[in-house]
Amino acid sequence: MDTAGFFTDNLHIKRYDMNDLDGFYRIGSDKHTAMLLGIREFSGRSEARELAEDLLIRGELFSLFMKDTGEYIGFIGISDDGRREDPSVKMVSFALIPGMRGKGLGTEALRKVTERLFRERQTVTAYCFPENGAAAAFLRKCGFREKGIMRSEAVDGHGKVHDLICFLASYKNRADII
Repeated sequence: MDTAGFFTDNLHIKRYDMNDLDGFYRIGSDKHTAMLLGIREFSGRSEARELAEDLLIRGELFSLFMKDTGEYIGFIGISDDGRREDPSVKMVSFALIPGMRGKGLGTEALRKVTERLFRERQTVTAYCFPENGAAAAFLRKCGFREKGIMRSEAVDGHGKVHDLICFLASYKNRADII
């Protein structure tokens, strides 16, 4: 992917750097968002920094900014899907600041990132808790197909075990997505 970033109609999507920490912290310090991400709510910026560094070690992390104002609105992470043996399968994770949800910005961002992954002929996966109906609807809207439920697959930041819904977007079905 581009190191300088790329643009959509409304967004500037660029590689995360530590200057983006305040926005990343805002996302993870929101109790509801943290719960949906499966993490413990951030109590300080050091926790946000640790998670961002972990995401960077495992793959790529992109910050999402409004193109016209430069406002940080969220992130998309890309990593190898550790639940699959095929290294060409990439997993995306994502979150938007609560006030930016429901405006089509997440769809715009995820479709652009998925389009770029398809240039490398990647299969893309995403997971969400069954109780996160908004994320499931979002992934379907972005052209991901539900592949099934993985029972007792994830432990959240509070030690609670959750099922995960697995979604998949493949290069051969890219016309449904981009």
